[in-house]
Amino acid sequence: MSLAFLCALTACSEDDEPTPAPPSSKGVEAVNKIVEVLEKDHKEVSDFVEILKKVDVANLEEDKLTVFAVRNATASTRASGAVLDSASIQRHIAKGSYKELTNVKGLECINGDSLRVTRSADGSVYVNGVIIEGNSIAAGNSYIFIVPEVLAELPDTPVTPETDLAEIEEEWDAVTKEYFEGILSLERILITGSDPEAFTSDETLKFYSDSFWKLAYATLEKGVEYRKRLDSMTKDAADLLIDINVDMAIIRCHLYGYYGKLLNGGTQIPPEQLIEDLKKSIDAYPSQAKHAMSLLLAKIYADKGDWNDASEYCKRIENGSYQLTSLWSPTEKEALWSGYEYISEDGNEVRMPLPLLREVYLLAAIANSRLGNRTEGMAYIDRLTKGFFEGKEYDTTDESLASLARALLQGNGGQLYPYYRILKIALPVTGAQDKHHYLPIPQKVLDENPEIIQNPGY
Repeated sequence: MSLAFLCALTACSEDDEPTPAPPSSKGVEAVNKIVEVLEKDHKEVSDFVEILKKVDVANLEEDKLTVFAVRNATASTRASGAVLDSASIQRHIAKGSYKELTNVKGLECINGDSLRVTRSADGSVYVNGVIIEGNSIAAGNSYIFIVPEVLAELPDTPVTPETDLAEIEEEWDAVTKEYFEGILSLERILITGSDPEAFTSDETLKFYSDSFWKLAYATLEKGVEYRKRLDSMTKDAADLLIDINVDMAIIRCHLYGYYGKLLNGGTQIPPEQLIEDLKKSIDAYPSQAKHAMSLLLAKIYADKGDWNDASEYCKRIENGSYQLTSLWSPTEKEALWSGYEYISEDGNEVRMPLPLLREVYLLAAIANSRLGNRTEGMAYIDRLTKGFFEGKEYDTTDESLASLARALLQGNGGQLYPYYRILKIALPVTGAQDKHHYLPIPQKVLDENPEIIQNPGY
């Protein structure tokens, strides 16, 4: 074989070799690392990851990113109506690496969009009005935050504070009015047996439970919507924002009281997170809101059997300038929080102050009786009997405390139902069983969220 022929073969061989691929951009490497971390440990954002893999970042020379990964979609996780796709996901990738967003006001996305970072009085952080869940997740030089829904694009024009503030306040009053009418109706059914089939037919109870669940979570969604609008306003919105946050905390605790579970989107919130959120609010809010949150926290602790903590948070409220008023027509002097309007059974519009000082004394009496402090427990009971039931005797037995709870809270807008579970006393309604200490979770919710477990007995 001639040398020329060999050279020709060599030349052909060299020409046939593929051209080496250009090195990956810094952006590609950063995104690949983020995908790797999320695929390994965060299956709850797998839908987001699949779209993230297809994002074109070949020309991105940023190796430090902050990504907002969206939880997998369910029927209840898209309050904003925004859709996650190859275009909107770029709004979830911000330039710069931020482990915390405490001191950050705005971020620039890789597509040129802007993100606005805000904080509520309880310390929660929001991006474009969507709450950030948990702490940041490290991924190489970048950080990831989990969010429950798609980040909507910021409006081109700012909200007019004065007009919208009054509008939001009026709308929220109407929303909470409907909610409290709903909870009063449910309490009547659960405690008085106004529908005799409520505890003899699971289908009947599920009907009432489904209706309340839908109402409660629709109210919370409205609260999220109004908070987003308030986030774009001036400091004049701060008071209304606190009002809505406290109202939403009351509704969340109602849901926990009825179901023993609380959901955010499709994810179950553990009691420990609810407790931590309430503690943050107590640290951040002014005195009246602080006391309302303390009562909610004391009730959660009582439901968990943490009697020392329940007692401690009741004591924190006693220093407030509250007083027992009228059993059937309590006034604002007894209110730990603002009043709520609702329509009574006789068709009159009533403004009910909630929560009330009487419930603080009731919880303190229960907690101290459970701790074996009968003298202290009786001291709280004596305050209640002198204020409302002169000449009537109650004691620290479970049966007597349940009777006292009913006398204090039934028909006054309070949530009496969980006290029967706390005291391990049967509900005072024909057909009630142990399983009825919790309401059934709607089947639709279970179908959409397979990790959520139905309450026992249903």
